[in-house]
Amino acid sequence: MRRSAKPLLVVLVILVVFGVAGAAGLVGYWRHGDAFFPTALSEVEARTGIYLKPGEIERGGKQYYVVTFPMHMSPVRFPSGPPEAVYDSEGRLVDKTTDVGDDERFRNAWDRREEE
Repeated sequence: MRRSAKPLLVVLVILVVFGVAGAAGLVGYWRHGDAFFPTALSEVEARTGIYLKPGEIERGGKQYYVVTFPMHMSPVRFPSGPPEAVYDSEGRLVDKTTDVGDDERFRNAWDRREEE
């Protein structure tokens, strides 16, 4: 008896679809990741069209403001967390992540739980 190639074809199609979706997410990040974030805190509302109240955080005696953007605004296709940006007391962008859920470096640097 000859085995059907249908299951193999189905698996191949699934892999291609998920591979293309993942690659599209990376391309979206490469194209829009840096451009997504306003470079000044004063530009956040104008860029997003909504008011996003920044959280305050202190590091090394300096005041910073953390803005958490809505998940639907993420430039990443399948984010595990929202985009966040950190601005200094002058309102300048000092750090950012398009996916706080996957960015361990960002979480370690700006974790607000230690402030509570």
